[in-house]
Amino acid sequence: MKNQIGKAFFLGLLLTSGLFFSSCKSFKPIEYQGVTDWEIQPKSLMSSDLSAKVTVYNPNAGDIKVRRIDASIMVDEKNWGTYTLDSSFVIAGKSSFSMPISVKVNNMNIVSGGVSLSAGKVLPYQLIGSFKGSYRGISATIPFDQKGSFSKNDIKF
Repeated sequence: MKNQIGKAFFLGLLLTSGLFFSSCKSFKPIEYQGVTDWEIQPKSLMSSDLSAKVTVYNPNAGDIKVRRIDASIMVDEKNWGTYTLDSSFVIAGKSSFSMPISVKVNNMNIVSGGVSLSAGKVLPYQLIGSFKGSYRGISATIPFDQKGSFSKNDIKF
């Protein structure tokens, strides 16, 4: 009888452990999907606001809680500005999420970029930074470095 209880306990423990470890899938990084809705709004003779939407995809089954984002926005290899988001939001599992960004930009950068765009050139951009967040209770700071480009058709002045 004791032997049967021991075997049943061991089998139950084995099944429970197997289910536990098979449910603990590894974290997959957020996938960058692009930047859309570029818009420049003049604020003064020296500066303007650059706004856009950055879209990402969470390939994990669980939610990711983002607590902070720090990024530099480089356009045509010039630093157009920095962006900091210091509030929390959740990216649901297996879903895309678009977040608006707004950056103060020096008008000299906009003028040089505008000349290139009006000549039909496509401007490369790069988002460099990190986000701090958590997944299933584990917190981490994850760096990112994403590249893309835009043309005069992609930006609204």
